[in-house]
Amino acid sequence: MNTCKNTDCQKEVFKDDLCVEHFNAGEQKKNPQFDINFYLHTVYLVLGRLINKILVFYDDHFTLDKKDTLKVYTNLYTQYRKKGQIEKAIAYAKKAMEVAPAAQKKEFILAVAELSFMNGKTDEAKVEFLNFLKKNPDAPETYAAKVGLANIYSKENDVENAIKYYQEALAQNDKDHQVLYKLALLHDKKKQTEEAISLLEKAIKIAPNELKYHQQIGFIFESKGNHDKAVPHFKRVMELEHRAAS
Repeated sequence: MNTCKNTDCQKEVFKDDLCVEHFNAGEQKKNPQFDINFYLHTVYLVLGRLINKILVFYDDHFTLDKKDTLKVYTNLYTQYRKKGQIEKAIAYAKKAMEVAPAAQKKEFILAVAELSFMNGKTDEAKVEFLNFLKKNPDAPETYAAKVGLANIYSKENDVENAIKYYQEALAQNDKDHQVLYKLALLHDKKKQTEEAISLLEKAIKIAPNELKYHQQIGFIFESKGNHDKAVPHFKRVMELEHRAAS
């Protein structure tokens, strides 16, 4: 019997003058067994280094200052507002408010109040508008706050407070035909038709092609039995409707 050529091994030869045990040991040295754990940890190490390099690159090139951050938040707020996604618009208006300089914060405070009203959160909007007026009594932006409050009170059917804030707003800017129209509707509601007519005439002078202004004043004249004054406005309504249809 031929024995293994390894010293002190008396086992029978299997192949290449080696026993089975020593032959397999030699093969393993030539072709080491695949170690899954070793290769996984190697991959983790390489990925970790790669991610670290990406984060360093991001910090070096994409870290924004407050001015650029404000621009991004403003763009997102505007985009979501246009899309009618009010909750998201509010969230980004609040983020913009946090990084905006003092002079711009007022813009976003009012935006949050307006959006809250649009979103049906009337009480929250009212508090925001009232706080704004209290803290910024002389700011030009109080006009928007007063109109916002008037819109809320009008929706709540609080006619007196709605009239009060529309009038205060018009004292700052008497060229806002939409506010003139809204105030006219409230006076008409209170049967104060002369005040309503006067306001509608001012609104029509500023925006002569606004159909609903002519329609409303025509109805008021007709309710007063003043058919002759109502007719020209109803004719104007038909002209504007025809123009819109063509």
